[in-house]
Amino acid sequence: MPISAQRRDNQPARGLLPRGVIGSDGVIVYAEVNPDYTHRPDPSELLPVLDRLRASKAA
Repeated sequence: MPISAQRRDNQPARGLLPRGVIGSDGVIVYAEVNPDYTHRPDPSELLPVLDRLRASKAA
């Protein structure tokens, strides 16, 4: 649902903001969704994913 969509009670809809990494083959290799949009994933969660992608691309 677009964030700009309206609910039935005329209040703006609040969408979830997914974050993820998609490999060059189109496969989702990391996904994170949190209803608290101010929460950001820790880099220590994401960096190993990126390292694995880089290693698989080099192989």
